[in-house]
Amino acid sequence: MDAGRRGRPASTLRNGLKIGRDRNDTRSYNPHKFGESEGANSSWTIDGPWIFNSFGLQYRLNVSLFAERVFKCESQMSQPVVRWLQSCGLMVKAEFALPWGICDLVGLSFRQRSVKDRRRLRQTQPITSISRAAILLRIPEEKTGQSISVKDLARQYSSAMTRELIEGHMRRLIADGFVIKTGSGELQKRNGWFPMHKRLVAVELKLNKIEEVLSQAGNNLLFAQESYVALPKDMALRLSEKRARWASFFESGVGLLSVTKRSCNVLIRPNRQPLAADNLIQFCCVEKFWRTHSRCN
Repeated sequence: MDAGRRGRPASTLRNGLKIGRDRNDTRSYNPHKFGESEGANSSWTIDGPWIFNSFGLQYRLNVSLFAERVFKCESQMSQPVVRWLQSCGLMVKAEFALPWGICDLVGLSFRQRSVKDRRRLRQTQPITSISRAAILLRIPEEKTGQSISVKDLARQYSSAMTRELIEGHMRRLIADGFVIKTGSGELQKRNGWFPMHKRLVAVELKLNKIEEVLSQAGNNLLFAQESYVALPKDMALRLSEKRARWASFFESGVGLLSVTKRSCNVLIRPNRQPLAADNLIQFCCVEKFWRTHSRCN
């Protein structure tokens, strides 16, 4: 055996890996059973495609099973998670921009009745400005019989927007059919379709840094109905077994996904938190999907 090769850093062998004494030998061994033939106190390590025990025996590693569980970077995890989201009937967007950062994957399905009602009102344009969205949400709906003046809106948003900016947003909302003026010149919202989404799911991908990714997933509950952490299978299983340590995150509504290169499975289902979301942030996120949906249909 090459002494230089033996001296490199090596990682501990996990149960169930396939090893052989040469390229053609792919027998499966359980390291806990090696004591019968190799010595009860043998320790096993992996160095690249080679495997060694403490008695100096050398084996060739069959990496097919090992590769199935290993991701070199988080982006490699995205494909199986995207396939899972799509199998749930969701449209998917990657690298989704939010006020506090980037969410790796977001999936959404529309309420078809809301889509029809919005098109019936000819409100096909997306609302791409968060300021315009905030103003629209503040305007009373036509069916309530209530209304609001531009002056009152300017007073409510005086610390964030000038009256001129508000008036500019109002002209756009009226032109796009979202707002009408009453006989007295006050404003009402034409609705009947809000909220548009049936399901809104956020997923954060991570190879490690458990507490960081759980915190990110917790933040995503400000807009998502379901928020998941996606981890490589082995790590996800260990986290699931020790979930009591992270109970505050899971109790708040965070779920857990187990990912391999070929699959994505739910280990912990999130407690849906419909009242936890920020209506403005959620509305703006849904509008990003509407922009794509309206172009394609």
